[in-house]
Amino acid sequence: MQLLDVLFSGTADEAFETVVFNIRLPRLMAAVAAGTALSVSGVIMQSIFKNLLVSPDLLGVSSGASLGTALAVVLGFSSLFVSVSAFVCGIAAVGITWLIAGLVPSAGQKTLLLVLAGIVVSAFLSGFVELICVVFAGADGLPSIFAFLFGNLERASMNELYGLFIVNLMGILILWRLHFSFDVLSLGENDAAGLGLSVNVIRNIGIVIATVLCSTVVAKFGLIGWVGLVVPHMARLWFGSYRHKVLIPASLLLGACFMVGADLIARNACSFQIPVGIVTSIVGAPFFVYILYHTSKEQRNFA
Repeated sequence: MQLLDVLFSGTADEAFETVVFNIRLPRLMAAVAAGTALSVSGVIMQSIFKNLLVSPDLLGVSSGASLGTALAVVLGFSSLFVSVSAFVCGIAAVGITWLIAGLVPSAGQKTLLLVLAGIVVSAFLSGFVELICVVFAGADGLPSIFAFLFGNLERASMNELYGLFIVNLMGILILWRLHFSFDVLSLGENDAAGLGLSVNVIRNIGIVIATVLCSTVVAKFGLIGWVGLVVPHMARLWFGSYRHKVLIPASLLLGACFMVGADLIARNACSFQIPVGIVTSIVGAPFFVYILYHTSKEQRNFA
């Protein structure tokens, strides 16, 4: 009843109103923003790479953002510059992945080379993050690095979320407008090219937008795993694999609900708050096994 008073009449207790608008609402909106961005980017990356086991951070976004955060923290930068550093390094990691894949003769295996290059770059950058944690083990900023690695929505504020929602809206709208192109691309690059689709252009647009969506979330909230892998499977199971006109908005809604539920568990499961990234891993891994079992036939058809 107090919540209704705060939202519609403004007659509730001032302390309760502060809790709702300064703590609960920003965290709810942060969960929605993170869930939508990660799930939609996961759907697009799976369609581009034609593999249901692909996640949004495949090309090194998360590892790059982790390194950017670690460097900014140990150098004593403000929270704003920490987020900027994470975003820039996440994008740079994907650029390095793309560069490596471009330097190697592809022989028609551009997609496979991108995946392999992403694995190499992720492992390389993760090693540097671990090195920083070891070298600066006694530094004051180390807890901030670990908080980033676990994923956390506590730092959310409405002013910062506006920009995140704008990026999400623009990116998702562009991807949705290209839904037919992704339908065709899901058939395979050779078939798509035979139907007149500019495969390289659509693939590059999808990768860039999915990377931006993922990196903005990682830069702001840290590493939140499994959302971009589990939610697209849920959407494909319930709405089909190839109609991206339906699949993209379905993933958006399911991703928002999944993250809100995970954050609810994180806040109420114990007497202390659990980082939401831990919850998504604990819930997502067994749930993914369940979904994978029921979609094994679909995976064979998709591949």
